[in-house]
Amino acid sequence: MKIKLLVITFVLCAGLTSCSSGSKDGDSARKVIDIESSINTIQIKKLSEVAKGIEYIPLETNDSALLNNISKIAVENSKIYVSDNSNKLFVFNRSGKHLRTLNRKGRGPGEYVVLRNFVVDRATDNILILDFSGKVNIYDSLHNFVRSIDSPKMGVNFTSFENFGDTLFAASHFVLADNASTEIVMLDSSSKIRDSIVFRPIDFISDNADVPLRINHPVIVKFNDDIRYFSVKGDTIFSLNCKLDKSIAYIFKQGKYREPYRLTYEDFISQKAPFISISPYLIETESNLFLTMILRGQTKEPIVRTYNLPDGTVNESVRTDAYGIFRKSDGKFFVLAQPLKGVPGLSEDIKQGPPFWPKYSNSNQELISYKGSADIINYAVTNSESGSYINELASKLNENSNPVVIIAQTK
Repeated sequence: MKIKLLVITFVLCAGLTSCSSGSKDGDSARKVIDIESSINTIQIKKLSEVAKGIEYIPLETNDSALLNNISKIAVENSKIYVSDNSNKLFVFNRSGKHLRTLNRKGRGPGEYVVLRNFVVDRATDNILILDFSGKVNIYDSLHNFVRSIDSPKMGVNFTSFENFGDTLFAASHFVLADNASTEIVMLDSSSKIRDSIVFRPIDFISDNADVPLRINHPVIVKFNDDIRYFSVKGDTIFSLNCKLDKSIAYIFKQGKYREPYRLTYEDFISQKAPFISISPYLIETESNLFLTMILRGQTKEPIVRTYNLPDGTVNESVRTDAYGIFRKSDGKFFVLAQPLKGVPGLSEDIKQGPPFWPKYSNSNQELISYKGSADIINYAVTNSESGSYINELASKLNENSNPVVIIAQTK
Protein backbone atom coordinates (compact mmCIF):
# COMPACT_ATOMS: atom_id res chain seq x y z
CA MET A 1 0.00 0.00 0.00
CA LYS A 2 1.26 3.46 -0.84
CA ILE A 3 1.83 5.73 2.12
CA LYS A 4 0.36 9.15 1.34
CA LEU A 5 -0.11 12.41 3.18
CA LEU A 6 -3.42 13.86 4.27
CA VAL A 7 -4.41 16.53 6.76
CA ILE A 8 -6.97 16.08 9.53
CA THR A 9 -8.39 19.15 11.24
CA PHE A 10 -9.68 19.26 14.77
CA VAL A 11 -11.54 21.73 16.93
CA LEU A 12 -10.17 21.67 20.46
CA CYS A 13 -11.66 23.40 23.44
CA ALA A 14 -10.25 25.42 26.33
CA GLY A 15 -12.05 27.92 28.54
CA LEU A 16 -10.67 31.24 27.40
CA THR A 17 -13.28 33.65 26.05
CA SER A 18 -16.97 34.31 26.43
CA CYS A 19 -19.58 32.76 24.19
CA SER A 20 -22.24 34.79 22.44
CA SER A 21 -25.34 33.48 20.71
CA GLY A 22 -23.45 33.38 17.42
CA SER A 23 -22.20 35.72 14.74
CA LYS A 24 -24.29 38.68 13.68
CA ASP A 25 -25.31 37.26 10.34
CA GLY A 26 -26.35 33.77 11.52
CA ASP A 27 -28.47 31.78 9.07
CA SER A 28 -29.14 34.93 7.05
CA ALA A 29 -25.54 34.63 5.81
CA ARG A 30 -26.45 31.76 3.46
CA LYS A 31 -25.31 33.35 0.24
CA VAL A 32 -24.13 32.02 -3.08
CA ILE A 33 -20.63 32.97 -4.20
CA ASP A 34 -21.17 32.83 -7.96
CA ILE A 35 -17.71 32.10 -9.32
CA GLU A 36 -19.03 30.59 -12.55
CA SER A 37 -20.67 33.82 -13.75
CA SER A 38 -17.72 36.02 -12.74
CA ILE A 39 -14.70 34.02 -13.81
CA ASN A 40 -14.41 35.51 -17.31
CA THR A 41 -14.48 39.14 -16.17
CA ILE A 42 -11.63 40.66 -14.21
CA GLN A 43 -11.31 44.17 -12.85
CA ILE A 44 -8.95 46.22 -10.74
CA LYS A 45 -10.28 46.91 -7.27
CA LYS A 46 -8.94 49.67 -5.04
CA LEU A 47 -8.03 49.19 -1.40
CA SER A 48 -10.13 52.25 -0.55
CA GLU A 49 -13.24 50.28 -1.58
CA VAL A 50 -12.80 47.96 1.42
CA ALA A 51 -10.58 49.94 3.82
CA LYS A 52 -10.47 53.43 5.29
CA GLY A 53 -6.81 53.51 6.24
CA ILE A 54 -3.51 51.64 6.09
CA GLU A 55 -0.39 51.46 8.27
CA TYR A 56 3.13 50.43 7.28
CA ILE A 57 5.06 49.30 10.35
CA PRO A 58 8.77 48.52 9.93
CA LEU A 59 9.68 45.92 12.55
CA GLU A 60 12.73 46.85 14.59
CA THR A 61 15.87 45.03 13.50
CA ASN A 62 18.35 44.11 16.23
CA ASP A 63 20.41 41.13 17.36
CA SER A 64 17.49 39.89 19.47
CA ALA A 65 14.93 40.14 16.69
CA LEU A 66 16.15 38.91 13.31
CA LEU A 67 13.26 37.41 11.40
CA ASN A 68 13.61 34.72 8.78
CA ASN A 69 10.79 33.10 6.78
CA ILE A 70 7.72 34.41 8.61
CA SER A 71 5.14 31.70 9.28
CA LYS A 72 2.38 33.76 10.95
CA ILE A 73 1.52 37.27 12.13
CA ALA A 74 -1.14 38.21 14.69
CA VAL A 75 -2.11 41.72 15.80
CA GLU A 76 -4.05 42.11 19.04
CA ASN A 77 -4.24 44.76 21.77
CA SER A 78 -1.69 47.05 20.07
CA LYS A 79 0.91 44.30 19.85
CA ILE A 80 2.30 42.50 16.80
CA TYR A 81 3.19 38.82 17.22
CA VAL A 82 5.42 37.16 14.63
CA SER A 83 6.58 33.54 14.40
CA ASP A 84 9.19 32.31 11.95
CA ASN A 85 11.17 29.13 11.34
CA SER A 86 13.33 29.66 14.43
CA ASN A 87 10.68 28.27 16.83
CA LYS A 88 10.52 31.67 18.51
CA LEU A 89 7.64 34.12 18.89
CA PHE A 90 8.68 37.77 18.58
CA VAL A 91 6.48 40.48 20.10
CA PHE A 92 6.55 44.10 18.90
CA ASN A 93 4.44 47.10 19.80
CA ARG A 94 2.20 48.77 17.23
CA SER A 95 5.07 51.09 16.29
CA GLY A 96 7.31 48.12 15.47
CA LYS A 97 9.57 48.29 18.56
CA HIS A 98 10.73 44.86 19.72
CA LEU A 99 9.36 44.15 23.21
CA ARG A 100 10.29 40.55 24.03
CA THR A 101 10.73 37.09 22.56
CA LEU A 102 9.07 33.85 23.65
CA ASN A 103 11.61 31.04 23.29
CA ARG A 104 10.74 27.93 25.31
CA LYS A 105 11.96 25.20 23.01
CA GLY A 106 12.62 21.95 24.83
CA ARG A 107 10.97 18.83 26.18
CA GLY A 108 10.46 19.86 29.80
CA PRO A 109 7.43 21.28 31.61
CA GLY A 110 6.22 24.50 29.99
CA GLU A 111 8.30 23.90 26.87
CA TYR A 112 7.45 22.99 23.28
CA VAL A 113 9.40 20.94 20.75
CA VAL A 114 8.21 22.81 17.65
CA LEU A 115 6.23 26.07 17.60
CA ARG A 116 3.82 24.88 14.94
CA ASN A 117 1.23 27.62 15.36
CA PHE A 118 -0.08 30.15 17.86
CA VAL A 119 -3.06 32.32 18.73
CA VAL A 120 -3.41 35.29 21.07
CA ASP A 121 -6.41 35.51 23.38
CA ARG A 122 -7.60 39.11 23.13
CA ALA A 123 -9.38 39.08 26.50
CA THR A 124 -6.36 37.99 28.57
CA ASP A 125 -3.35 38.67 26.30
CA ASN A 126 -2.42 35.02 26.86
CA ILE A 127 -0.39 33.35 24.13
CA LEU A 128 -1.37 29.83 23.12
CA ILE A 129 1.39 27.81 21.47
CA LEU A 130 0.55 24.67 19.50
CA ASP A 131 3.30 22.07 19.60
CA PHE A 132 3.63 19.63 16.69
CA SER A 133 2.42 16.86 19.01
CA GLY A 134 -0.92 18.62 19.52
CA LYS A 135 -0.17 19.84 23.04
CA VAL A 136 -1.14 23.47 23.67
CA ASN A 137 0.99 25.52 26.05
CA ILE A 138 -0.50 28.72 27.48
CA TYR A 139 1.70 31.64 28.52
CA ASP A 140 0.74 35.00 29.98
CA SER A 141 1.62 38.35 28.40
CA LEU A 142 5.04 38.32 30.11
CA HIS A 143 5.67 34.79 28.77
CA ASN A 144 5.28 33.05 32.11
CA PHE A 145 4.00 29.51 31.67
CA VAL A 146 0.37 29.10 32.79
CA ARG A 147 -0.64 25.55 31.91
CA SER A 148 -0.79 22.91 29.18
CA ILE A 149 -3.66 21.23 27.42
CA ASP A 150 -2.81 17.69 26.42
CA SER A 151 -3.15 16.49 22.85
CA PRO A 152 -6.44 14.72 22.08
CA LYS A 153 -4.59 12.45 19.65
CA MET A 154 -1.21 10.94 20.43
CA GLY A 155 1.45 10.20 17.84
CA VAL A 156 0.25 12.69 15.23
CA ASN A 157 1.69 15.87 13.73
CA PHE A 158 -0.39 18.98 14.43
CA THR A 159 -0.13 22.08 12.27
CA SER A 160 -2.63 24.81 13.17
CA PHE A 161 -5.52 25.84 15.42
CA GLU A 162 -7.99 28.57 16.42
CA ASN A 163 -9.87 29.43 19.59
CA PHE A 164 -13.50 30.53 19.76
CA GLY A 165 -16.45 30.72 22.12
CA ASP A 166 -16.23 29.81 25.79
CA THR A 167 -14.06 26.74 25.49
CA LEU A 168 -13.02 26.12 21.90
CA PHE A 169 -9.89 25.74 19.75
CA ALA A 170 -9.33 24.68 16.15
CA ALA A 171 -6.25 22.60 15.31
CA SER A 172 -5.05 20.37 12.48
CA HIS A 173 -2.72 17.39 12.23
CA PHE A 174 -1.20 15.13 9.59
CA VAL A 175 -1.92 11.42 9.30
CA LEU A 176 0.39 9.23 7.23
CA ALA A 177 -2.18 6.81 5.86
CA ASP A 178 -3.70 6.03 2.51
CA ASN A 179 -7.37 7.00 2.16
CA ALA A 180 -7.60 8.52 5.64
CA SER A 181 -10.58 10.86 6.01
CA THR A 182 -10.21 14.46 7.07
CA GLU A 183 -12.14 15.34 10.17
CA ILE A 184 -13.21 18.16 12.46
CA VAL A 185 -13.51 17.10 16.07
CA MET A 186 -15.00 19.11 18.93
CA LEU A 187 -13.31 18.62 22.30
CA ASP A 188 -13.66 20.03 25.78
CA SER A 189 -10.80 21.38 27.92
CA SER A 190 -10.06 17.90 29.22
CA SER A 191 -9.54 16.73 25.61
CA LYS A 192 -12.77 14.71 25.61
CA ILE A 193 -14.22 14.50 22.09
CA ARG A 194 -17.80 15.81 22.02
CA ASP A 195 -18.62 15.79 18.32
CA SER A 196 -16.98 15.35 14.94
CA ILE A 197 -17.43 16.20 11.26
CA VAL A 198 -15.85 13.91 8.67
CA PHE A 199 -14.76 14.95 5.17
CA ARG A 200 -14.01 12.43 2.48
CA PRO A 201 -10.39 11.94 1.46
CA ILE A 202 -8.96 13.24 -1.82
CA ASP A 203 -6.47 11.37 -3.93
CA PHE A 204 -4.67 11.88 -7.21
CA ILE A 205 -4.72 9.14 -9.81
CA SER A 206 -1.26 8.93 -11.33
CA ASP A 207 1.07 6.39 -12.88
CA ASN A 208 3.88 7.87 -10.78
CA ALA A 209 3.93 5.89 -7.55
CA ASP A 210 6.00 8.58 -5.84
CA VAL A 211 3.39 11.32 -6.33
CA PRO A 212 1.57 11.88 -3.01
CA LEU A 213 -2.11 12.30 -2.49
CA ARG A 214 -3.41 15.83 -2.51
CA ILE A 215 -3.59 17.31 0.96
CA ASN A 216 -7.27 17.86 1.76
CA HIS A 217 -7.98 19.75 4.92
CA PRO A 218 -11.00 21.68 6.11
CA VAL A 219 -10.07 25.37 6.20
CA ILE A 220 -10.83 26.90 9.59
CA VAL A 221 -10.98 30.65 10.22
CA LYS A 222 -12.43 32.70 13.02
CA PHE A 223 -15.20 35.23 12.38
CA ASN A 224 -16.63 37.10 15.36
CA ASP A 225 -17.47 34.34 17.87
CA ASP A 226 -17.88 31.60 15.29
CA ILE A 227 -15.68 29.32 13.24
CA ARG A 228 -16.09 29.11 9.47
CA TYR A 229 -14.90 25.88 7.94
CA PHE A 230 -14.91 24.24 4.53
CA SER A 231 -13.12 21.59 2.52
CA VAL A 232 -11.08 22.67 -0.50
CA LYS A 233 -12.90 19.92 -2.39
CA GLY A 234 -16.39 20.96 -1.29
CA ASP A 235 -18.77 23.71 -2.33
CA THR A 236 -19.98 24.95 1.06
CA ILE A 237 -18.61 27.17 3.82
CA PHE A 238 -20.09 26.02 7.11
CA SER A 239 -20.38 27.86 10.40
CA LEU A 240 -19.95 26.47 13.91
CA ASN A 241 -20.82 28.45 17.04
CA CYS A 242 -19.75 27.99 20.64
CA LYS A 243 -22.83 25.87 21.34
CA LEU A 244 -21.60 23.49 18.62
CA ASP A 245 -24.54 24.36 16.40
CA LYS A 246 -23.69 23.91 12.72
CA SER A 247 -25.15 25.89 9.83
CA ILE A 248 -24.45 26.79 6.22
CA ALA A 249 -22.88 30.22 5.73
CA TYR A 250 -21.96 30.36 2.02
CA ILE A 251 -22.15 28.16 -1.06
CA PHE A 252 -19.64 28.23 -3.92
CA LYS A 253 -21.24 28.09 -7.36
CA GLN A 254 -18.49 26.88 -9.69
CA GLY A 255 -20.69 25.18 -12.26
CA LYS A 256 -18.72 23.83 -15.23
CA TYR A 257 -15.49 25.07 -13.65
CA ARG A 258 -15.81 22.88 -10.56
CA GLU A 259 -12.85 20.66 -9.79
CA PRO A 260 -13.56 17.03 -10.79
CA TYR A 261 -14.44 14.52 -8.11
CA ARG A 262 -11.50 12.36 -9.18
CA LEU A 263 -8.38 14.18 -10.19
CA THR A 264 -4.98 13.28 -11.60
CA TYR A 265 -1.87 14.94 -10.33
CA GLU A 266 -1.06 15.98 -13.89
CA ASP A 267 -4.39 17.78 -14.24
CA PHE A 268 -4.02 19.48 -10.87
CA ILE A 269 -0.69 21.08 -11.81
CA SER A 270 -1.84 21.84 -15.37
CA GLN A 271 -1.91 25.47 -16.49
CA LYS A 272 -4.54 24.72 -19.15
CA ALA A 273 -7.08 22.43 -17.44
CA PRO A 274 -10.68 23.77 -17.70
CA PHE A 275 -11.47 23.65 -13.98
CA ILE A 276 -10.54 25.92 -11.08
CA SER A 277 -9.68 25.14 -7.47
CA ILE A 278 -10.47 27.04 -4.29
CA SER A 279 -7.29 27.50 -2.27
CA PRO A 280 -7.26 27.02 1.52
CA TYR A 281 -7.04 30.73 2.31
CA LEU A 282 -10.08 32.67 3.53
CA ILE A 283 -10.38 36.05 5.22
CA GLU A 284 -13.81 37.30 6.32
CA THR A 285 -14.91 40.71 7.58
CA GLU A 286 -18.38 42.16 8.19
CA SER A 287 -18.48 43.38 4.59
CA ASN A 288 -16.38 41.01 2.48
CA LEU A 289 -14.86 37.59 1.95
CA PHE A 290 -11.35 37.46 0.45
CA LEU A 291 -10.63 34.27 -1.53
CA THR A 292 -7.70 32.78 -3.43
CA MET A 293 -8.19 30.53 -6.46
CA ILE A 294 -6.14 28.53 -8.96
CA LEU A 295 -7.67 29.40 -12.35
CA ARG A 296 -5.54 27.25 -14.69
CA GLY A 297 -6.96 27.57 -18.22
CA GLN A 298 -9.36 30.33 -17.17
CA THR A 299 -6.64 32.76 -16.15
CA LYS A 300 -6.46 36.08 -17.96
CA GLU A 301 -3.20 37.17 -16.30
CA PRO A 302 -0.71 34.38 -15.59
CA ILE A 303 2.04 35.23 -13.13
CA VAL A 304 5.39 34.60 -14.77
CA ARG A 305 8.63 34.49 -12.78
CA THR A 306 12.13 33.98 -14.18
CA TYR A 307 15.11 32.69 -12.24
CA ASN A 308 18.79 32.67 -13.12
CA LEU A 309 20.28 29.24 -12.44
CA PRO A 310 23.90 28.67 -11.38
CA ASP A 311 24.78 27.25 -14.79
CA GLY A 312 23.74 30.51 -16.45
CA THR A 313 20.44 29.29 -17.86
CA VAL A 314 17.14 31.00 -17.11
CA ASN A 315 14.25 29.07 -15.61
CA GLU A 316 10.66 30.27 -15.96
CA SER A 317 7.72 29.42 -13.73
CA VAL A 318 4.09 30.21 -14.46
CA ARG A 319 1.33 30.40 -11.86
CA THR A 320 -2.38 30.90 -12.42
CA ASP A 321 -3.31 32.12 -8.94
CA ALA A 322 -5.90 34.88 -8.69
CA TYR A 323 -7.74 36.70 -5.92
CA GLY A 324 -11.46 37.24 -5.55
CA ILE A 325 -13.71 39.33 -3.32
CA PHE A 326 -17.28 38.46 -2.36
CA ARG A 327 -19.22 41.56 -1.32
CA LYS A 328 -21.81 40.65 1.29
CA SER A 329 -24.01 43.71 0.82
CA ASP A 330 -25.20 42.75 -2.66
CA GLY A 331 -23.84 39.21 -3.13
CA LYS A 332 -21.51 40.15 -6.00
CA PHE A 333 -18.25 38.31 -6.61
CA PHE A 334 -15.28 39.96 -8.30
CA VAL A 335 -12.18 38.34 -9.77
CA LEU A 336 -9.35 40.82 -9.39
CA ALA A 337 -7.14 42.04 -12.20
CA GLN A 338 -3.50 42.75 -11.40
CA PRO A 339 -2.94 46.42 -10.51
CA LEU A 340 0.76 45.91 -11.30
CA LYS A 341 1.83 43.43 -13.96
CA GLY A 342 2.67 40.12 -12.32
CA VAL A 343 1.55 41.31 -8.87
CA PRO A 344 -2.05 40.42 -7.91
CA GLY A 345 -3.98 42.16 -5.15
CA LEU A 346 -5.84 45.39 -4.45
CA SER A 347 -4.56 48.64 -5.88
CA GLU A 348 -3.13 50.47 -2.84
CA ASP A 349 -4.56 53.93 -3.51
CA ILE A 350 -4.44 55.25 0.07
CA LYS A 351 -0.68 55.71 0.45
CA GLN A 352 0.25 54.64 -3.10
CA GLY A 353 2.09 51.54 -1.99
CA PRO A 354 2.52 48.13 -3.67
CA PRO A 355 -0.58 46.00 -4.35
CA PHE A 356 -2.12 44.80 -1.07
CA TRP A 357 -3.70 41.48 -0.20
CA PRO A 358 -4.52 40.28 3.33
CA LYS A 359 -2.84 37.19 4.72
CA TYR A 360 -4.49 37.41 8.14
CA SER A 361 -7.15 39.34 10.04
CA ASN A 362 -7.75 40.02 13.73
CA SER A 363 -10.58 40.50 16.21
CA ASN A 364 -11.01 44.10 15.03
CA GLN A 365 -11.32 42.78 11.47
CA GLU A 366 -8.22 44.60 10.38
CA LEU A 367 -6.54 43.14 7.30
CA ILE A 368 -2.93 42.14 7.92
CA SER A 369 -0.09 41.50 5.49
CA TYR A 370 3.63 42.13 5.21
CA LYS A 371 6.34 42.89 2.67
CA GLY A 372 10.05 42.28 2.76
CA SER A 373 12.10 45.45 3.08
CA ALA A 374 13.76 44.73 -0.26
CA ASP A 375 10.31 44.59 -1.88
CA ILE A 376 9.39 48.01 -0.46
CA ILE A 377 12.69 49.48 -1.63
CA ASN A 378 12.35 47.98 -5.11
CA TYR A 379 8.77 49.23 -5.46
CA ALA A 380 9.78 52.78 -4.51
CA VAL A 381 12.71 52.74 -6.95
CA THR A 382 10.98 51.20 -9.97
CA ASN A 383 7.45 52.66 -9.82
CA SER A 384 6.80 56.30 -10.58
CA GLU A 385 3.34 56.05 -8.99
CA SER A 386 4.93 55.28 -5.62
CA GLY A 387 3.72 57.89 -3.13
CA SER A 388 5.90 60.18 -1.04
CA TYR A 389 5.07 58.20 2.11
CA ILE A 390 6.36 54.96 0.56
CA ASN A 391 9.46 56.69 -0.81
CA GLU A 392 10.30 58.05 2.62
CA LEU A 393 9.68 54.66 4.21
CA ALA A 394 11.97 52.96 1.68
CA SER A 395 14.73 55.49 2.39
CA LYS A 396 14.85 54.30 6.02
CA LEU A 397 15.18 50.62 5.12
CA ASN A 398 17.93 48.42 3.79
CA GLU A 399 17.82 44.92 2.35
CA ASN A 400 18.75 43.40 5.71
CA SER A 401 15.95 45.13 7.61
CA ASN A 402 13.14 43.10 9.13
CA PRO A 403 9.91 42.94 7.11
CA VAL A 404 7.30 45.70 7.14
CA VAL A 405 3.92 44.74 8.61
CA ILE A 406 1.00 46.28 6.73
CA ILE A 407 -2.38 46.73 8.43
CA ALA A 408 -5.51 48.01 6.70
CA GLN A 409 -8.49 49.19 8.73
CA THR A 410 -11.73 47.96 7.16
CA LYS A 411 -14.76 50.17 6.64
